[in-house]
Amino acid sequence: MDIETHIPSGCESAVIWEWPDGKQLLGPQVIEIGLFEPDADVSPWPLRLGVALNEDRRYVITKLEVRAGATAHRGGSNLTQPLRVTNLMPSTDLPPITTRGIMQISLPTILRRALKGKFSTRFRDADGDLVERVVPDDAPDLIYMRAQAMGEDPTKAVAKELGISPGAAAQRIARARKQGLLPPTTRGAR
Repeated sequence: MDIETHIPSGCESAVIWEWPDGKQLLGPQVIEIGLFEPDADVSPWPLRLGVALNEDRRYVITKLEVRAGATAHRGGSNLTQPLRVTNLMPSTDLPPITTRGIMQISLPTILRRALKGKFSTRFRDADGDLVERVVPDDAPDLIYMRAQAMGEDPTKAVAKELGISPGAAAQRIARARKQGLLPPTTRGAR
C-alpha cells in the first residue's frame, strides 16, 4: 500500500501524553493522508484523508474523499490539489462507490501505517537540556498509546502489531506500565 503523508506547515507536533516526570509523547497535530492506488486489504478506491488530534488527545478524521473517477489513479502530490470536472467522470477500472464498500474501508490500518515514524518523546536530559527523540514503532508502550489515540483497543493493537498473542501483549503492557512507560489504569478503562 503506497501512502503519502503531508503535515501542513505551521502544524507543529502536539502532546498526546505527559508523564508525571515531565516526559512527553508527541505526535502530529494535523496530517493529510493520500492513498493513490486501490489496495484490496484497505480500500477498493483511492482516498484522501484529513486527520487531526482533538481536545481529548484522540485522532479523528476531519476529511474523507473517496475517488472512483476516471483520473482517480493519478499519483504524485495530489493532497493539496482541488478536484476537477474530469475527476468526476466514471472510471472503467474501479468499482462504483457504495455504502457497503465504504464500510469496508480499513481506516485504522491506513492511520496506523500513515502515522508510523511520526511519534517522538521530549524530555530533559541529565544536564537539563530539552531532548526530542523519535520513538521506535515496535515499542509496546508507543503502540498502546497510538492505538488509544486512534480509538482502538490497545491490547489488541499491541498483539496484532507485534505478531504475538493477546496474553503476551497484556504481559508486555503490564511490564511497560510497571516501568513507568504507561500510566496506571483500572480494569476495562481506556
